[in-house]
Amino acid sequence: MKTLLLCLLLINFHHLHGQLLTWNEGSVVLQSDEVITGRISVEPLHHLIVFEDDNARTVYPAHAIKSFYFYDADNNINRRFISIKDHHIVRNQHHLFEIILQGEVTFLRQQKSKTIRPSDALDFGYYIRYGEDIVHLRTFRKRIYPALLAKGGTTLKEFISANKISAINDQNSIRIIEFYNQLVKSEETIARY
Repeated sequence: MKTLLLCLLLINFHHLHGQLLTWNEGSVVLQSDEVITGRISVEPLHHLIVFEDDNARTVYPAHAIKSFYFYDADNNINRRFISIKDHHIVRNQHHLFEIILQGEVTFLRQQKSKTIRPSDALDFGYYIRYGEDIVHLRTFRKRIYPALLAKGGTTLKEFISANKISAINDQNSIRIIEFYNQLVKSEETIARY
């Protein structure tokens, strides 16, 4: 199995070498908790990164990574990614997800096309992580929303009512998640004091 994985990585690296790689300065936290800094090129469709420092160029598959961060100068944004062992998408395989909104409920995305520089929201699949579950955004209303309503109580319900929003629309779902995370964070702050 390890030999097969190594062969696949070498094939992937060879494939990457033939493409134009986009490099960004950043840092990687490996599963061993070692932090390395250098240049990062993300290969999201294969769930790996190519890492380069002054010494070498190395391919790290998702299962070897905890997280990585880099500044995307083209879009003027700090990008944060995590590696998650996903039991739903492909059984027990690690995947790289970009963190869009972090909190008790985390909003994630994955690039779904072979575009080197995705520029449109449609170039990504959007996911919600709640506890250990990762679900596609389109299933938010059915699978996660009821739990948030129960846990968020009247404050969340009043926010939804006052803003006339519903979880049917993806954008509204994101607003609900954002408000819910702020609500949880403020309750944690109050509980500490």
